[in-house]
Amino acid sequence: MRSAPSWLLLVCCVLIGTRSPAQENNHWFFGHNVRLDFNGGAPLATTGPLEALEGTATISDQGGNLLFYTNGTTIWDRNGNVMPNGSGVLGGASSTQAALIVAKPGSCGIYYVFTTQDHLQSGDLRYSVVDMCLNNGSGDVVPGEKNILLNTPCGEKLTAVPNTAGTGYWVIGHRLGSNEFIAYSLTAAGLDLSPVISGTGAYQASNCTIGPLKASPDGTRLVCMTTFCNSVELFDFNATNGVVGNPLNLTNQHSLPSGCYGAEFSPDGQFLYISTTWITNNLYQISLTNSTSLTIANGPLGGYHFGALQSAPDGRIYMARPGEAFVDVIASPDASGTGCNYLPGGLPLAAGTSSDLGMPCMIPATILQTDTGTIPFNLGPDTAFCGGSFTLTAPAGCSNIFLWQDGSSANSFTVSQPGTYWVRVSNSCGSGSDTISVFSVGQAIANLGPDTALCAGSSIILAAPAGADSIVWQDGSTLDEYTVTLPGTYWAQVFFGTCIGQDSVIVSSMPQPQAGFSYSVDTCTGTVQFIDASQGASELEWDFSDGTTSTALSPEHIYADPGSHAVTLHVANACGSDEVVQQVVIPDAGQVLLNGPDLICTGIPATYEASLMGAVPSTISWSNGITDTLSITFSPDSSLWLSITVPTTLGCVLSDSIFINLSPPPVAGFSIIGPGKLCSDSPITLGIAYPDNDLQGITWSTGDSTATITLVPVQGQVVSVVATTAQGCPLTASDTLDFAGYGGASDAFIPNVFTPNGDGINEVFAPEVPAGFISMDIFNRWGQELYHTNSTDQPWHGDHRASPVPDGTYTYIVKWADQCTGKERQKIGHVTVLR
Repeated sequence: MRSAPSWLLLVCCVLIGTRSPAQENNHWFFGHNVRLDFNGGAPLATTGPLEALEGTATISDQGGNLLFYTNGTTIWDRNGNVMPNGSGVLGGASSTQAALIVAKPGSCGIYYVFTTQDHLQSGDLRYSVVDMCLNNGSGDVVPGEKNILLNTPCGEKLTAVPNTAGTGYWVIGHRLGSNEFIAYSLTAAGLDLSPVISGTGAYQASNCTIGPLKASPDGTRLVCMTTFCNSVELFDFNATNGVVGNPLNLTNQHSLPSGCYGAEFSPDGQFLYISTTWITNNLYQISLTNSTSLTIANGPLGGYHFGALQSAPDGRIYMARPGEAFVDVIASPDASGTGCNYLPGGLPLAAGTSSDLGMPCMIPATILQTDTGTIPFNLGPDTAFCGGSFTLTAPAGCSNIFLWQDGSSANSFTVSQPGTYWVRVSNSCGSGSDTISVFSVGQAIANLGPDTALCAGSSIILAAPAGADSIVWQDGSTLDEYTVTLPGTYWAQVFFGTCIGQDSVIVSSMPQPQAGFSYSVDTCTGTVQFIDASQGASELEWDFSDGTTSTALSPEHIYADPGSHAVTLHVANACGSDEVVQQVVIPDAGQVLLNGPDLICTGIPATYEASLMGAVPSTISWSNGITDTLSITFSPDSSLWLSITVPTTLGCVLSDSIFINLSPPPVAGFSIIGPGKLCSDSPITLGIAYPDNDLQGITWSTGDSTATITLVPVQGQVVSVVATTAQGCPLTASDTLDFAGYGGASDAFIPNVFTPNGDGINEVFAPEVPAGFISMDIFNRWGQELYHTNSTDQPWHGDHRASPVPDGTYTYIVKWADQCTGKERQKIGHVTVLR
């Protein structure tokens, strides 16, 4: 800046370098136009242009300023515009983790965008490079560095962990048709195209692509899931060499169902949360310290109601809810069990937007490599204002973002009035700030400092402002420093050339602090409200003796267990400290636990009993209207939530509930087991056509009690059987023998649905026909032939040209020779593929 006259005050400007915690994950874009902004702490829900069924990725700079975002097929800049070279990215439109953005170490503004293809594509893992200095600082994909193939075929899995040396990242994925993890090293030298390969854990077939790969908050663990292949595994990760190892099968350990889709670690890394979708919609919490698990929430059966999980900058975990105008919240994920405070619909989204299955894919903020340095610059020395105006200029850069004291964002500011001026500069590599004071002519600023307090037996030194020519204190002394030993008001006149300024300081007496508090207890919830009654304290800390503390003035605290708890309040000020301890007694409010089957048969009564512990009931009420009993037996008409409510003599209300699935009456038929045709002169063996072989109490109309019977058929003979399923449901079947073909004109038993999802149950479409099978053909809805076979040993696996077909209904034509006449017969029908 321009120089000032020599007789004006000149003081040194202090360069202030500040750094905030890593805020690269502060902006989220996902679902149908959903945008969340965490820069204010609590998320602010607005709208954006992005549409995605599943995974997305977003990146901000270290100050939380949005840079760009993607759904794996398109990249938008921070202004909501598609980057000039940002369309046609070869990720998957329905990939669990469609993209992951990783900053290139040591290169400000250079980012690698890794993408995975979805289950309908060939499984390519690719990357593109974005340079934020392109497109006038809004960023663009670098020409020639777009859609570069890294590996194939790979699953819909991506995560990244910093290396041990702090010089770069390991970018990790998983190959299909193998048990191999692939870890690529990204450093300042660029991306090493030769990955570290770790063969460990479950084999992931070509149809096991769906499901996430997540890193723990400290980067030492990975969780890998295959949603429809029923695999959830925990691994150790070595950030020194990129090796994955020590697999732990969580599916077997915790009896997890198929359909596990969302996964996230708690911020302290002690818990793993897993959500399921498709058949069941559940939310589980797994303790990684004692290997216990708990079901936190049960959603509706069938469909896709629960989605991905993602930890947020506010310390909470959010769960996607497909088709809903909200997302669910785990408000206290570091707490055990229901203490995690699961809030269904806890965060409403902006009007006109809705969630889907996916959430953003990002590196945990706790292990992001952030530049802790500042952007050095100097606005110049403090100076005097002599009329006219002059310009303050901040350092320029292609991705620099500026904030002046009045909220303006240009890289320069014109000064025309006395005052204090400051600017903060930030980009993807750091931030910095500087302040300058401008004084008017004839005015001298005398600042002795703020009013302060004096402890007994101590002293305070007041000093003349820097740059002053001379100073006169209230007692006439003229030294640059003045020692204060007693409370009172102290002042001085300060001379800067011909300008005179004056300032005063009030010094009060500060006593030793005294700690004290009172409290009240909510008997039913165990909540304690503490009220601080300390005197003279400027700092305080509560210790609740259960491993938690607080610095709030009058905190509220919930104890998980009843009994006596020692609470310590420690207070301090500049003169010393004090503490007090009180015993807080939490009464036992009691607990009610509901027990009984969660799957019963239609028309079969079931008994449900409640256990009441630590409480005396005043009344007992069941949700089906029954009262004053802890045990009920009833037959519900439909699936329902059964709950019990127990008000106690302490004034508390205890409750528990269970969801009862009502199983409809089982439907069974007969299957001809041998010899293969139904004719009047040949014995035939009949079996029960029911998928569950664990039948009990079998009684045939012939008097037999075995699973199969052999008889010489009589035209028009009625054969029937009764039995009981493993669930206790009564099963009946009856049929009339017809020589023209068992069950009518066709001897074939052809299922109408199968589930080729890798769980080993109902995996193939295999019609049962008599000896003399001719052919089977499968067609799609447009009449295209997908499969043909002339052998009963070649069932259809639900694929076409070695690739899985989409879920849906397909037409079959099955041909065989008549059992008795040898004439060709055929059956045309439909079969549903459901994974």
